[in-house]
Amino acid sequence: MSEPLTFCAVVLTRGDRPVELVQAVDSLRRQHPVECEIVVVGNGGDVPQQAEGIETLRLAENLGIPAGRNRGVEVTHGDVIVFLDDDGVLADDGLFALLRNEFSADPTLGIVSFRIADPAGGPTARRHVPRLRAGD
Repeated sequence: MSEPLTFCAVVLTRGDRPVELVQAVDSLRRQHPVECEIVVVGNGGDVPQQAEGIETLRLAENLGIPAGRNRGVEVTHGDVIVFLDDDGVLADDGLFALLRNEFSADPTLGIVSFRIADPAGGPTARRHVPRLRAGD
């Protein structure tokens, strides 16, 4: 039997949404039963103090979203990398367990994109819906 996949999350912030950042990180820490390495990247901004065990990386300038995320990836150690913006929250505490099962069951699976939904039930922003079979 192979080792279970390990997870890491890169959370990008400019330091201007501290309340939302706490909620984003808390949603990662609640993932059960899968634990997750968390790296908070200050993309040209300060990173508020984080709980013990959460790594922080402060970039002197805003490198943009892709480059900021890539810098966070450089310091991670997991098999599966999850990107979460500082204003995002994972709504399901068992999401990483589901992802672990999907990635373990299908070795050809390389990427999963999350649907961004309004927790108040508002419409989903179409620009964030993955285009392949967008109606699924």
